[in-house]
Amino acid sequence: MLAGLLLKLGGYGLIKICLNLFPAACIYYSPMVCAMTIFGIITSSLTAIVQADFKKLIAYSSISHMNFVVLGIFSHSIYGLIGSILLMLAHGIVSSGLFASVGLLYDRYESRQIEYYGGLIIGMPLFGTLFFILILGNFSFPLTFNFVGELLILIGIAHFNFYVLFFSAIGVFFSVVYSILLYNKLMFGNVKLFIRKIKDLNFTEFNYLLSFVLALLLLGFFPNVVIDTIYITCKIYLIK
Repeated sequence: MLAGLLLKLGGYGLIKICLNLFPAACIYYSPMVCAMTIFGIITSSLTAIVQADFKKLIAYSSISHMNFVVLGIFSHSIYGLIGSILLMLAHGIVSSGLFASVGLLYDRYESRQIEYYGGLIIGMPLFGTLFFILILGNFSFPLTFNFVGELLILIGIAHFNFYVLFFSAIGVFFSVVYSILLYNKLMFGNVKLFIRKIKDLNFTEFNYLLSFVLALLLLGFFPNVVIDTIYITCKIYLIK
């Protein structure tokens, strides 16, 4: 609920209230906001890398992605604004799917500690495949919905300030690091003694995770379905 829905209320407030009612103040405070968001991206990403609890890792990655959303909003570019809205929608899909994956593993093995897991791909190929696609979306791999939003944000930032673009690109690199590390530690290696019986997804669980994956990929292949509906509104805000 927090990562998939409530975090988006802050982004909605920035777009609907701040940009709409206080455009001059948004422009004036843009350098300070960009500095704060870059600090938030880097620190949350580094914190995610060292997490031992994979639910906390996903939570810190959510903080990093929402900082990207704020960067796009305060880039004062049509690209950044549309990218922010797309990334909020995409993050709602990916983070919800990742937290659902955490819940499925916790129900089976009653632990969220990464060190207790390993080799799950041997007995959970269905889960490993769907979880891998969600991990790709988490670091905005091409052909996922997150990639479209993050790319537009980076284009908007490039129009705003090169130095902000450089440091935000570091955050993109860190997102690849903690996402791949998480998948590698959970899925590969030797099966730990903690895991006595590996059980793959049942029919209901498979369809549940598949819904997130299909939404992530379909909107990644056809992002104009969403972009066309928000372009005119975003353009009106920037004209104001």
